[in-house]
Amino acid sequence: MRSFRIVFLLALLAGNSYYSAGREKHFIPYYNKVNLAEQQFVNNQVRECLSTYDKVFKEYSQPFVTDCYIAAQIAYSAGDTTRFLNYLGLVFKNGMPITALDAAPMLRNVTGNKPLYNRIQQQFYTKSKLFKVDTVAIDSMQMMGFAADSFKREFEKSMLKNETLVASFTKEEETFRQYVYNKYISRGIFPLEKITGIRTDSTFDNFVLKYNKAELWPKDNTTGVPEGMTVTGLAKTEWLLSNTLGFNIFIHSTCTINEYGPSLWQCVLNGYMHPKDYGMLEEMCISWNRKGTFAKHARICDYEKKQAYYNILGYSPLKTINTFTNEALLKAVEKNRADHFMQKYSVDVEKKRLEKEKGFKFFFGFGNTR
Repeated sequence: MRSFRIVFLLALLAGNSYYSAGREKHFIPYYNKVNLAEQQFVNNQVRECLSTYDKVFKEYSQPFVTDCYIAAQIAYSAGDTTRFLNYLGLVFKNGMPITALDAAPMLRNVTGNKPLYNRIQQQFYTKSKLFKVDTVAIDSMQMMGFAADSFKREFEKSMLKNETLVASFTKEEETFRQYVYNKYISRGIFPLEKITGIRTDSTFDNFVLKYNKAELWPKDNTTGVPEGMTVTGLAKTEWLLSNTLGFNIFIHSTCTINEYGPSLWQCVLNGYMHPKDYGMLEEMCISWNRKGTFAKHARICDYEKKQAYYNILGYSPLKTINTFTNEALLKAVEKNRADHFMQKYSVDVEKKRLEKEKGFKFFFGFGNTR
């Protein structure tokens, strides 16, 4: 408990050495240009696509890792080694570990090309030194997440029958949400990759060792997967190219958009949250946790329904959101996406096809959606 108080105090005292709201410019032009680059690529305009990426990465000093990584794949597939290495340099400069290089199937044989891999390693050793991770933010949020998950682990053992533990878990998450709002969101910042870097398999293990914590979900010695969890096709945490330390707790609340919507959108405009992450939060918070044991101990917010939403989830336990396929509803999906600077749904469908056929990796983050 003493270690938590120390970390929490450090978090409150931390200055702006790592970040500042509105540090360069609003990101609307950035999102529009990155979307254009992807559209050009699926339309076989590869030269134009790479030129668009060059321009946007020159204009913005802190692009999203996922966008740089996608650009690197496209350059690699086009045989443009110079751009491939330049884009990887941006990826490393903005916090991606080299262990995430093989997130895309098409890049999993790169290590066998010794001359090329040596140049990739040189980019990593040079560029990764330029990324400053906020260790206080990481430790603070892991400490609060650990406190909440300690209750979660116990009530899962009771098959959700111990409602006292569920209530304690809900209370801890609400405290966590208020911390993230007061510390970051209220300033137009969301503590995702640009604050905390990319989460890796070792992130939690390092935290456990540093603060002498017990493993909440011990790993199976044969698979390396936490006990009771299933493999979802992702062999490494870093293949998600994200960090959801402060993100999941907002998914767990039905009041996220009602209470924090405008502030979260400012985080998008400031370049601290990708538009599709915002869409994921909106779809999930209106469709999850509205009934059952959790709902008994949390505030349930009403919301203004919109037609079709964004087709990110593709399903809903409560049938609030579905994957829409008829023409009229797909038009609504495209409008909703355009209003929030998200990629066109039709382009995302093509990207899914290219993932299966060519070994690209276009979708990252929570739910593997971006």
